[in-house]
Amino acid sequence: MQPVQPEGPLILNFDNSVGTIKGAVCLDLQAWQEKIRFACSWRDFNAVSAFISDRLPQNYGTVLLGSGDYHHISYFLVKKLGEKLLRQQAAGGIEKAKAARQSRARPAALAAALPAQIAAGPGAAAPVHVVILDNHPDNMRYPFGIHCGSWVSHLAALPFVARIDVLGITSSDIAPAHAWENRLLPLWRGKLRYWSVGVDTGWARWLGLRHAFRNFAAVEDMAAAFTAEQAGRTMPVYLSLDKDVLAPALVHTNWDQGIMAKETLIALLTALKSRIIAGDIVGEVSEYRYKSPFKRLMSALDGQARVPPAELSAWQRVNQVFNRQILPFLP
Repeated sequence: MQPVQPEGPLILNFDNSVGTIKGAVCLDLQAWQEKIRFACSWRDFNAVSAFISDRLPQNYGTVLLGSGDYHHISYFLVKKLGEKLLRQQAAGGIEKAKAARQSRARPAALAAALPAQIAAGPGAAAPVHVVILDNHPDNMRYPFGIHCGSWVSHLAALPFVARIDVLGITSSDIAPAHAWENRLLPLWRGKLRYWSVGVDTGWARWLGLRHAFRNFAAVEDMAAAFTAEQAGRTMPVYLSLDKDVLAPALVHTNWDQGIMAKETLIALLTALKSRIIAGDIVGEVSEYRYKSPFKRLMSALDGQARVPPAELSAWQRVNQVFNRQILPFLP
């Protein structure tokens, strides 16, 4: 079943960085910034998820989340997609069953009319391939809840997520010094793969993880290899773009950035466009001073630089123009 045609973009406005987009619905979430930004407890994550769920439009297009400090909200969005797919499958199964009854089909034919996912019970939505364009793996250990750099490990536990590919990593997060910080189980199981450029990932071979790492000398070679691998595949895609994957000459973000050019990004989006059924954009730039000493410490340990106040508005305008250029390639 084809998903319902989405309407305009959706802005989850945590930090006032996205600006205005024609036709977009905007949910004001600025009151949640202190609790949710960068990292949060599962209690707070579940609370904001419920708050957003109660206010979501029935149909919406690409979701803009603001700073990459909110990338863990993508986990909530993918879960919502799974719920939507399951509802669509259930509705389709009911219609098929009605048609079978009206045609006086035999019981065996009636059973065959129900999709296998429905017969399997709750939580068995059709499989989805999650493609994440990001300078970081977002699969790091975080024992205090969920973090903008830990959400992928939780995503990998969702039963309907068949595959996760993180493309464009140049961060040292997957280099030998930080190898122990990565959650290895999704990599071992073959559900998660890292596509990196110029990073020493030789350690992965010693742990039996060679199948989960693809490292390249040039970002264009990485994009070409991924595009070639995906040719002819039909599984629906959820696309999450963190603009920190892009070269600093293009946009500014709150995190260290990669080297991807705009042309490479558009080539990847074009190759996947017919399969992308939902997606989000993060990686705006914004400034926030945490009230929590713990968050101030964690942010400092992660090397987050302060945004020059005199540059903030100009940087945000550049990012907003870039978003308008990219949105036509997304649902």
